[in-house]
Amino acid sequence: MFRTNHSIAKKMALGIGFSLILGSIVIFISAQVTVSRIVRSDYERYAKSLLSVYGDLIAYESEKRDVPIDVKYSKEAQYYGDYVCQFYGIDYIYMFSFNPSYDTITYISFSKKPEKFKGMIPGNMSGVKEAYSMNSKELVCWTGSERYAISKKSKYERALEIEYAMPDSFGNKVMIGGGISLDDLDKLIHKKFLSVALVVLLAFAIITLFIYMSIIRNVSKPAGYISQIMTDYISNGKISSQKLNENGKDEFAMIARAFNKMSDNIDSYVNHIQSLSHEQERQNAEIEIASSIQMGFLPSESSEYLDCKINAILKPAKTIGGDLYDYHHIDKSHTLIVIGDVSGKGVSAALFMTATLSLVRLYTKLGYSPGGLLKNTNSTLVKSNPNMLFATAFVGIYDSEKETLTYSNAGHNPPFLIHEGKTQLLEGAKNTLIGLFDDEEYIEETVSMHTGDTVLLYTDGVTEASDEHGAFYGIGRLEQVVRATADTPEQIFPRLKDSMTEFVGNAEQHDDITLLSLTATNRSGKQSYTLLLDADANEWNKIRKLILDSRIPKKTKMDLCLAAEELFVNICSYAFEGNDQSSEKIEVLLEISYNQVLLRFTDGGKAYDPRKDVTDCDDYDIEKQIGGLGKVIAFNVTDHVSYEYKDNKNILTIIKDLI
Repeated sequence: MFRTNHSIAKKMALGIGFSLILGSIVIFISAQVTVSRIVRSDYERYAKSLLSVYGDLIAYESEKRDVPIDVKYSKEAQYYGDYVCQFYGIDYIYMFSFNPSYDTITYISFSKKPEKFKGMIPGNMSGVKEAYSMNSKELVCWTGSERYAISKKSKYERALEIEYAMPDSFGNKVMIGGGISLDDLDKLIHKKFLSVALVVLLAFAIITLFIYMSIIRNVSKPAGYISQIMTDYISNGKISSQKLNENGKDEFAMIARAFNKMSDNIDSYVNHIQSLSHEQERQNAEIEIASSIQMGFLPSESSEYLDCKINAILKPAKTIGGDLYDYHHIDKSHTLIVIGDVSGKGVSAALFMTATLSLVRLYTKLGYSPGGLLKNTNSTLVKSNPNMLFATAFVGIYDSEKETLTYSNAGHNPPFLIHEGKTQLLEGAKNTLIGLFDDEEYIEETVSMHTGDTVLLYTDGVTEASDEHGAFYGIGRLEQVVRATADTPEQIFPRLKDSMTEFVGNAEQHDDITLLSLTATNRSGKQSYTLLLDADANEWNKIRKLILDSRIPKKTKMDLCLAAEELFVNICSYAFEGNDQSSEKIEVLLEISYNQVLLRFTDGGKAYDPRKDVTDCDDYDIEKQIGGLGKVIAFNVTDHVSYEYKDNKNILTIIKDLI
């Protein structure tokens, strides 16, 4: 999005102005330091000249009057010093004699400006002695090596102080010194520079304003117009008024030509893409529907019968895939397991997978063994397979009475059989792929499979899963996981998932991943659950939870829930009329065996056989009959219904067959 609320001209002008101000500050600081040094140097020379003239005058008067320069000459020295301080810009001037033996000085005179040092220094310093140690500069000057000693400090104030030693004609040597206030010098320098700075800053402001107006006219207005046109195009998908003016040879004309060409191309592309996107959206929606239909075609990922437990998982590489699995409890002692992998990916593979699964289910119902299932499925596929698709498949039938697994393999990966903590590959019964060649015979083999044994089926999406470097997961790693979980087959799926996730890392999944396991369990015995409930319809949720948590097929759960809700609510509503219902109880028994599920209701209400006057579902006339439809539905979704009145109890039993 273009940011038109921030003017380009303002940004550029502010940037230039800031640069000018920053440069001027640097120039001012450096100039101030330089000029300060020059001014102070001039004042040093000026002070030296004054002190030299003052010293020469004192020496001349001393010689003329034939009086040595000491305290006897203090009045004359004080007079000349006061005159110099008052009229020649020296803040103070003094003269003293130095006694090196005792490190003392004796003031001869001390003069100052009239307004300076009020109350700090006595009016007449003549004859005053004080302890004093000369610094190195003063000692050099006193010995005559240098004429002047210059210091930036004074015991009176922050001053530029200059001293020099002068002999008189009588052989005496005195030290003459004078000071100029540095604070006064700094004020003078700052005052002059402030006036110069104001003039320069005013000049910079005028220059910046001129640059700002020039940028507005030559840059900001053209850029703003282009920005507005571009913003409208981005917001509305078209140029609001007219195309940009391409006249001229400057950068804006080049931008206008490029934008006009770009907008024409984009409009053309957008129109083309929109026509494609509608078609793509329709195709994506159809693919999503196809995927949901395909996944709904498969059985649930887990199921538990009295003679076996089955777990399965299918993870397609794309929205829809070509892997398949199936299982079916054929009768009380036979369970079918199937896994397959169709060549290719996408819709064609999914359609071929669906056709294969439908044929397997058809020939299973017709009673074929694994070899016969594959033979007939292959023969049917070959007759209507114009694209020459094919599939690998493994079909097995577990017989819980004989404790055997009979299987046939049509070019699929050999599964693992886990027995007493040991693993083996079922590499027998190798046959040709299905879908390519007609009149193929499919041999089968039978192996023992006892209670506690597990058979693990998988597709090559497991063994050929690759990491970021293209290395395969391999049969070796799969076998390690199988062996590690041989004593706990329920851990195979989660352990294998963790192992593959760690190996693959961030690599993309290229093939469908499918797993199916069957674990043989003890088919003898029953599972029983009992609930003692209040005669309250809200207690129905406890029955529902009991049914849904049980290990029975999903379809059986749905039928039982439908029947149980109708019958339980009916008992609560009518069985205890005229009694204190709050104290009544209803006993519910759920009993699961290998071939059926029993649900029994026992209550102490008035005797009533709910089977009386129950019309067959096909004979029920919904327009003429009032009531009773719930019982009709409940009894028709179950396989057996019985009733008896015993020991003042109503006992209603419904049974749903599993095989």
